Amino acid sequence: MGLGREEPHLVAESVQFDEAVACGTPVVASNIGGLPYVVNASESGLLVDDNDPRAFAAALAAILGHESFADRLSDGAVAFSQKFSWDSTAMRLLELYEGIREAMANAES
Repeated sequence: MGLGREEPHLVAESVQFDEAVACGTPVVASNIGGLPYVVNASESGLLVDDNDPRAFAAALAAILGHESFADRLSDGAVAFSQKFSWDSTAMRLLELYEGIREAMANAES
């Protein structure tokens, strides 16, 4: 990805967003790096382009100014975070290993 010195910062932010989303906190994030994988736009939070302060302010106002929207994002955040649970991750890993095992068995045939 070639992010250079910014990469550790983005990784740290991604973990913080993961935790916030898992707790049901709607988040506002930049549409960069891995953040779009953690924040499902308009489902678990809002994504804004680059670091535009006006876009961040508008997104925050949209959440804070509309309780039903904030509640919907909160519920969506918890639901979206389930795909990153340990159980879900373990199941995907098992599926990956099974696919590799099948591919290797077919290659030997």
